[in-house]
Amino acid sequence: MKTAIFYLSEKQLNFSHYQQSIFACLEQNGFDMLWHGTPDDDAPVPDLLISFGGDGTILRAANYAAKRQLPILGVNLGHLGFLTEIVLPQLELALHDILAENYQIERRFMLQAQCVSHDCQEFSAEALNEFVVNKTASSGILEIAFSMNGELVADFLADGLIFSSPTGSTAYSLSAGGPIVHPSMHTILATPIAAHTLNFRPIIFPDSARLSLRLLRQTEAMLCGDGHISHPVNSGAEIQISKSQNQVRFIRFAKHSFIETLRKKFHLGLRQKDAADAQRTFH
Repeated sequence: MKTAIFYLSEKQLNFSHYQQSIFACLEQNGFDMLWHGTPDDDAPVPDLLISFGGDGTILRAANYAAKRQLPILGVNLGHLGFLTEIVLPQLELALHDILAENYQIERRFMLQAQCVSHDCQEFSAEALNEFVVNKTASSGILEIAFSMNGELVADFLADGLIFSSPTGSTAYSLSAGGPIVHPSMHTILATPIAAHTLNFRPIIFPDSARLSLRLLRQTEAMLCGDGHISHPVNSGAEIQISKSQNQVRFIRFAKHSFIETLRKKFHLGLRQKDAADAQRTFH
């Protein structure tokens, strides 16, 4: 099976420490490695993409894999690893399961952001977790007109607005007070950041909705996607968020559920003492 290893940098990953054992494990199990690192547009397309790192690495790998309909196996070398499937000592067993086709593919949809007005430069991008329109360090509070399918939802003041997929509901949106949404749900979540009002709260929309945002004041903002996509947004510009046609395909081994992951990674529903015990025992 033609395989590629995705990571952001050898320094960040300390790849030289793991390189020999990883390469040997792949070779011994019949996996032909085409490249490792961050690919360019001319890199050969593998059958399998293995991501080494944390959730940030997965988010970058997702863009590459989704456009080529590649399955991703996430190997956690970071701290949280919410989107990853295994840790490094489990790699060889995971490779055996892949060769034996003893796995499932979990599909997660992506979001697409694009400029649909004449007030901004042509722009289109995709993200797995979220897109965020946020004020810059030098700009003041944003006045936002927020619409769904052309109908005004709210006109409000805030530091920004987060558009997240169910996958991204456990990321920035959660920190801003948004709900956790099960990844099987077909929804898009809009969560305000530090809204200067008590009458606008996070709203869950169907994934068929076309959500749009327009800046009403003379100010500057930045559109960011998954922490690695950025584009300036000027006053009057309209940004539209919708469901992308591309999906991310994660390899899963059906050894734990989304709820179990929430309990173990986020200590959901655990009392303080139980959470401390879980933190010491779960790796």
